Amino acid sequence: MLQRILRTMAILFCTVAVLGTSQCQKQDNQTDGSPVFVTSLSLEDTSGNVLSTFTAGKTVVLKLTVYNRSDATQTLWFNTGEQYNFAVVDLGTATTVWNWSASQSFTDSFTSLTFKPYETQTFTVDWDQADNTGTQLATGQYEVFGGLTMYNTGGSNYAEDDTDAMAPGTPTAAQLTPTQYRSVLSLFTID
Repeated sequence: MLQRILRTMAILFCTVAVLGTSQCQKQDNQTDGSPVFVTSLSLEDTSGNVLSTFTAGKTVVLKLTVYNRSDATQTLWFNTGEQYNFAVVDLGTATTVWNWSASQSFTDSFTSLTFKPYETQTFTVDWDQADNTGTQLATGQYEVFGGLTMYNTGGSNYAEDDTDAMAPGTPTAAQLTPTQYRSVLSLFTID
């Protein structure tokens, strides 16, 4: 166990030494205050068709796309192994009926995610339209969003600065506002 902890610490130290600190806050070429990242969400069927209406019980493919729009490598740090999350809320409310991370387990150690200049990374989850208790959602309209659950942009030795990130676990009402790390709410219908 001690060997595993020491090995993890050595890997983390080497990662920080190789990558250096993140420059996520503002790039030299981004003096206008524009975001470093752009985050979007699409809903698809299993054939890859982008849809907003799904037959009850059919798989909904959620795709979170995060684009580093800067000319520098960016590293984001996470408090656990959870690096992204998706949540479905009742239309017009902050009531979460499903979030992807509720059925997952994650490592309790810091992790990181690195984006090369102008790189796009996509995170995909297949959702069976069941709520967090496993019950099939009723027909009707819902909203979904997704985002990165980063802890900070500086590394494991820096204070938390994740107010723009998606919440690990069940999101709060404040998390419904889009940021450079969270997508907008996307309306969809279950028929």
